[in-house]
Amino acid sequence: MKVFSSLNNRLFPESIFYIIFFLLIGSFIFISYSHFSYTPDDTFIYLQFSRNIINGDGFAFNSGDPTYGVTSPLWTLIISLLGYLGLNLLSAAKYADLFFALAGILFFYKLANKVIQDKWIALFATVAFAFNAWFIRWTGTGMETSLSIFFMIVVFLSVLNKKYYFAVFFLSLLILVRPETILLAFFYFVFIYMNVEDVKIFFKRTGISLGIFGFILVPWFVYAYTNFGSIIPNTALAKAGLSINPDNFYWTFKDIFKTISVTDGLPFIFFLIGVMFTLVKFEKYKVWLKSNFLPLSWVIGLIFLYLITQANVVSRYLLMITPLLIIYSFYFVTKWLAKYYKSFLIIFTILIVSQNIYIYKYYVKPSIDAFTKGTNECFIPLGTWLKNNTEKNSVVMVPDIGAIGYYSERKICDAAGLVTNEILSYKKSGFAYQDIIENKLYNDVCNADYVIHRSNYFNDINDSRLLPIFHKKIEGLGLEDMRTVYYTLYKVNKKNEGE
Repeated sequence: MKVFSSLNNRLFPESIFYIIFFLLIGSFIFISYSHFSYTPDDTFIYLQFSRNIINGDGFAFNSGDPTYGVTSPLWTLIISLLGYLGLNLLSAAKYADLFFALAGILFFYKLANKVIQDKWIALFATVAFAFNAWFIRWTGTGMETSLSIFFMIVVFLSVLNKKYYFAVFFLSLLILVRPETILLAFFYFVFIYMNVEDVKIFFKRTGISLGIFGFILVPWFVYAYTNFGSIIPNTALAKAGLSINPDNFYWTFKDIFKTISVTDGLPFIFFLIGVMFTLVKFEKYKVWLKSNFLPLSWVIGLIFLYLITQANVVSRYLLMITPLLIIYSFYFVTKWLAKYYKSFLIIFTILIVSQNIYIYKYYVKPSIDAFTKGTNECFIPLGTWLKNNTEKNSVVMVPDIGAIGYYSERKICDAAGLVTNEILSYKKSGFAYQDIIENKLYNDVCNADYVIHRSNYFNDINDSRLLPIFHKKIEGLGLEDMRTVYYTLYKVNKKNEGE
């Protein structure tokens, strides 16, 4: 690899390296800006929480009603701080997201160079990562995804540089961004045990690490349990479980396989081959495996965690392992194909980038454009109508609470259970969304004044208590599902409550 580096240094001046890198950054920003208007509904949930925090109404979606309805308390507080400084909440969330995405690319290169020990190969890997269709999709959306990727990369880079307490600090913050990374904390202590021969040093590092974790996490856990009755976000409780259900296990496995294969299929194959080959030659590569245990175990462990919890996996969750899949696939290519890797790496990079550009252009971009149109023509108009035409104390039952709740400024009864704990209890008991509507739980749980019903048809509820007002439609709720979905607004006729 050093021969390859010196050869490149003779063929290309140092300036070429930086020109390529800056062109990469520029291309990434350009593509990200092409869908900068795309805002997932979950982003508006963060904005609603942040607005209430700024206004002194608590960590809550509905003013004065504390609930753990967001995945990342840290991202919520960051948006709140930016809003408190006078910035527009939506713009602040999007530009902060873009900032951390760019920081993630820069530190990805540093991590790749640390693992591979060749700046040009690390640059190839960085190109593959920066053009990842899922990474581009979530950049600039105002979600916590880029922040989690940045923190995760910093954690692994710090560990490989043996800056363990620095790693623990960022790992603690990472847990406040993505709760499943508590598993990474477990792997971290296993890693410390594996790589320390002196027992005294092990207990010292463990003790100091636990102290850092406690200093950062315990105050939030105490606050969360005191105010919400749980230290686990409702988003995690609603999307995961531990029941033994073969069908759910199959669908989770299928979602993970499809999500990884369409963007990172090649890196994942080479990652698996490399890991298995190294394990077969365990004694020969024992030292290397010990020093790289943390990133390798995280890739396998996170996939296993999603499988056993039968989580509803979406692409941004698996971005937590994408950087490592790419870096270690490039590492294994250079190691196992030593005689051929120079030409193969160029082909490898081109194939990965081409696949991701294709997926982004023909699948991701049309879907998010359709959703953006739906947000502007469905969710926002519904929320605006409620704000302008209903009493301030009105309660609205909504299946997708983000934009509608943010723009309506009305109390929301959440059919998904993220901010309405009673509904979450029903869902955990097996009630589906349609069951909640048909059993009129909007009346029993929150005494709703209005109901917004999501369906493949409009005005399709036959209930004398629900008076239809108007409907809006949206396409592209899912990447593979571009069917038209209707949102019908009903007024609850409480005079007929006894029927």
